[in-house]
Amino acid sequence: MNFTMPHKLLSIALLMLLLVVMLVACGAKSPSIEIQEPWARQSPMAEGNGAVYMIIKNTGGADDALVGVESSVSKVAEIHETTMENDVMKMRPVEGQRLAVPAGGQVELKPGGYHIMLMGLKKQLQPGDKIELVLKFEKSGEKKIEAEVRKVEGMNMGG
Repeated sequence: MNFTMPHKLLSIALLMLLLVVMLVACGAKSPSIEIQEPWARQSPMAEGNGAVYMIIKNTGGADDALVGVESSVSKVAEIHETTMENDVMKMRPVEGQRLAVPAGGQVELKPGGYHIMLMGLKKQLQPGDKIELVLKFEKSGEKKIEAEVRKVEGMNMGG
């Protein structure tokens, strides 16, 4: 078969269009994680505990999960949840250290709910300080973020 120049250009253009469509389709089936408004609660003392909050948004087409956290300001960082049981507030690690972030959805880490618990602080967290964390996602890998420390009036120092 003998192709003329216009036929060759048309064939190349169609192949490129097919490639773009395939790339878009692949991207639609993967997570796309965005971290919004990360902040940490002021700590009353060093060597105590701290908490970090944020919104984790997944604008992609596949589910993902937060599966780990690291921070240089604490000995341990875990994903925790605050629950009410018989009018008593309890904080505990999220089962399996796995917090699902659904495709097209979001999870809000906030006081009284899910949060990152910083245990064994290496320094006191003062308002205005910035702390770095590494969030580990099941599919999206690691995301480095910076959270500003805020003073929260009228609340206890729990999660």
